[in-house]
Amino acid sequence: MMEQDLKILNAKIDNLQQHFTVYKNEISDLKTTVKELTNALVGNHYNGNKGVVHLIDSVNKRLEILEKQQPLNDETMKQIKFSVGVFFTAIVGGFISFLFWIFQK
Repeated sequence: MMEQDLKILNAKIDNLQQHFTVYKNEISDLKTTVKELTNALVGNHYNGNKGVVHLIDSVNKRLEILEKQQPLNDETMKQIKFSVGVFFTAIVGGFISFLFWIFQK
């Protein structure tokens, strides 16, 4: 009886050791995954600490600059359109005046 209890106890201990070994491996894998995710988000010394977070900040800064320049660009385009319109109106008006001048002779 005592020997059978000892075998059962040893079997349970072996099962627990196997579970702990599996958990240790899984924890090691999770640790590696977390490290890789951290390197991707924050960066590491190989990529100059420029991870996804840095890239998003950089894109946001460039977007803010473009948003600030957009009203100026819109105003410039309006002025260019107006100038081109005036120029073509003057050309057409000059051509029509030339035609009137020719036919009045």
